[in-house]
Amino acid sequence: MPDLYKLSDEAERFRASSGMLPDIYASEKCRCTCIIDVILNMMLETKRGELRHGSCGMGINEAVVRSKTFPLYLRDAVSMASSQLYSRLKDICRDYLPIRLAELSAGGDMSGGYGDMLKNDTILYNAAEVMCRSAEYVQITEQSKLISYDEIIFEGAQGLLLDELNTEYAPHLTSSRTGAFEPVRILRSLHSGDESNEAEAVYITRSYVTRHGAGPLPYEGQLGISVSDRTNVYNQWQGDFRTALHGCTEEFLNAVRRDIAETGFCGSTSLFITHLNETNGCIMTKDGQISVNDFYDLSDINNAFGNFYLSYSPYAEDISAK
Repeated sequence: MPDLYKLSDEAERFRASSGMLPDIYASEKCRCTCIIDVILNMMLETKRGELRHGSCGMGINEAVVRSKTFPLYLRDAVSMASSQLYSRLKDICRDYLPIRLAELSAGGDMSGGYGDMLKNDTILYNAAEVMCRSAEYVQITEQSKLISYDEIIFEGAQGLLLDELNTEYAPHLTSSRTGAFEPVRILRSLHSGDESNEAEAVYITRSYVTRHGAGPLPYEGQLGISVSDRTNVYNQWQGDFRTALHGCTEEFLNAVRRDIAETGFCGSTSLFITHLNETNGCIMTKDGQISVNDFYDLSDINNAFGNFYLSYSPYAEDISAK
């Protein structure tokens, strides 16, 4: 779900720091987020107050909801002039926004603050211009192109417990399938119904548990150490970065087992444990600290994963395999 409003800024920051810009490929079927989704998202989270869902304020869920009836696909955005895209955004404001606000019983919020932003033609026009410029960074491609690569890496959306179908944690979820569901679906479409035995599902966790945003976090506040994270800093939508202990072995494996069972994944499964430098090489659990070697030797853990990867620093070259 590309955010073309932010892409050009992120791309140029990347170029400035690295001296290069990689090719960016995307499917024409991608649903784009737009400034209307972002503003509406911010307005709703602000209205919820202490009952916030934990959104990062980037309009993802609002884009998902809107796309069911008023989609803006990437193929449309890249083919439009800024004046055409501006007209599309105006149409969304006129035809979709009142319906969505009525669904949310938020019609009265259209006066002042975010409501005024949604009615501001200048904001819409500027957003359309920026989106059109950003579209030049993207090359439309077919999914079948993936088959030409020696290796394909799929990155999970967020943690397994934030999967949109994990009703236990609703409404504090993300609007996507966060585990192997989508990668397996894509691989099977490329390999005639078989994801290939060469596929590896790598389940990644810190040596402790984290959450950035509102919602349940069992064993929170019991970690006993101070950690910092430059990529998860305080912000007005998610608040402080939160940490907790892992639960028992059964709790640790439940989401992984559910993910594998649901997808019917038949490749290899691996566990990747990071941030071990912050916990002296131990997994932090509600039953105490467990060294990596002892954790690996637990029968349930050993049976669940064929490979183990360990990270004791922020640098890729320091990763080891067990």
